Amino acid sequence: MLASVHIENIALISKLNIDFNRGFTAFTGETGAGKSILVDSINMVSGARMSKDIIRTGTDSCTVSAVFSEIGESVSQKISELGVDVDDDGMLMVQRTLNTDGRSVSKINGRTVPQSMVKNVCSLLINIYGQHEFYSLTDPSSHLGYIDSYAASEKLLSEYRSEYEKLCSLKSRIDSLKMDESEKIQRADFLKFQIQEISAAKLKADEEENLASEKLQIQNHEKISSAAERAYLALYGSEKRSVYNSLSTAIDSIEELSEFVPELSADAEKLSEYMYEIRDIAERIIGYKPDLSDSPDKILDKIEERLDLIYRLKKKYNKSVEDILEYLGKIRAELEDIELSDEKSELLQKEFDVQYKVTKEIASRITELRKKSAAKLEEAIKEQFVFLDMPGVVFKADFKPIGDSYVGALGENGADLVEFLVSTNAGEPLKPMAKIASGGELSRIMLAIKSVLALNDDISTIIFDEVDTGISGKTSHKVGINLKKLSKNIQVFCVTHSAQVASLASNHLKIEKLDIGGRMETKVRELGENERTDEIARILGGIDVTESVRTTASELIEQGKKY
Repeated sequence: MLASVHIENIALISKLNIDFNRGFTAFTGETGAGKSILVDSINMVSGARMSKDIIRTGTDSCTVSAVFSEIGESVSQKISELGVDVDDDGMLMVQRTLNTDGRSVSKINGRTVPQSMVKNVCSLLINIYGQHEFYSLTDPSSHLGYIDSYAASEKLLSEYRSEYEKLCSLKSRIDSLKMDESEKIQRADFLKFQIQEISAAKLKADEEENLASEKLQIQNHEKISSAAERAYLALYGSEKRSVYNSLSTAIDSIEELSEFVPELSADAEKLSEYMYEIRDIAERIIGYKPDLSDSPDKILDKIEERLDLIYRLKKKYNKSVEDILEYLGKIRAELEDIELSDEKSELLQKEFDVQYKVTKEIASRITELRKKSAAKLEEAIKEQFVFLDMPGVVFKADFKPIGDSYVGALGENGADLVEFLVSTNAGEPLKPMAKIASGGELSRIMLAIKSVLALNDDISTIIFDEVDTGISGKTSHKVGINLKKLSKNIQVFCVTHSAQVASLASNHLKIEKLDIGGRMETKVRELGENERTDEIARILGGIDVTESVRTTASELIEQGKKY
């Protein structure tokens, strides 16, 4: 559940802390008080795209923090798979800061993460339904997702997509082999030329660096030879004055001395080790003396020719030596595919046919599951419609195959296209929702769908922003009852202008705009029993709130406690 939010410098909000309870919470307030600002703030911290215009005038940035608690094991596991760990006590904190230059920083449990990760994590914790989301019901591309959510087909879909990816890969390889003969000949000749050119160069991954080093040594061969000779003679090569011979003399003397001072024999052994190391170092140094089997100029010419060849190949192929060698492997494989295209096409086609059967079989199982689940969903939604004073409304999930424009009539989500059809009046034909549903009907249809899906969903928090748009009276009351029923299983928030809806809430928060120090600020406070009666009466009565209206408000609240 959403345990709390902290908001700083968003629109009319300077600083605001709100703690939330379980159950059904209503947000009410005068028009313009800032109800939408609160929803926008929660949207922002959940990863939604947000304009910098939301930042409070006179400040450089805005920040929203949200704490989620009581996160269940299954949701924790899904969040963990996204790369985020929920605390041992089932809590998680999300924070997002937006700056006036348009940059934003998102954090989860204090760790900076991409905004996309925040969006993915929060999508498992909270759903926010505003007017835009209600109208998404008119977009058929979203309808399959509702069916799959109800069918709980996630595991089967994951298995299908893995097999479908293999199928698409085979299709791509088969298509790449389909050339006419003239294309094959031209492409093969071109590849053979490139293979010959690169192979003849006999490139090596570290050759450039080695050649550059060799070039530097040849250019400075006299200095290198002289220094190496001097070092070699000083360490080992001179019989009279080398370090090696001096150590040898010293060791002989110490060994003679150790007959009288035994503890010095260990020093003699150490010096013997040093003597052999000095010899090894000297021989290694003299090995760096350039071996000029040819004149330095001729050797340099050969190095320059080789470096020039490497440079031309790198420029021609616009690649590094390592990339050219990798490219050589690819074009050799492509040439082999072309030369054996007929045989390979036949083998790949057989492999494709086997893979298609595997993928098609899973798609058929998904279709069967979807249709069974859709029939149950239709019945469950029908019951909701009756309760929400829409008894004449008929709802149907219309299934169609996706068509041959996809891989063998299979797509990423299986073999189905689904569109929700509705008839709002008895005897009227079923039509796409976009053509017949009013705003009020869309709100109730969304509420009906979410009320049914909530029983299958792991989502713990839902926010409805003005779900009561376009409805009033008895229907509003039933919408409120539905929200209260829904809140038995999940945490429900509703921004409402309806006294009937607000009176059924378990928790009532009032959003109001106050003049603080000569500047308007939005504040939120939880209403007590008497304050709640006043607020419900304000919604009912408008400008003049009579005692009669207050009595009605009180009765509505008492009625709401029965549900």
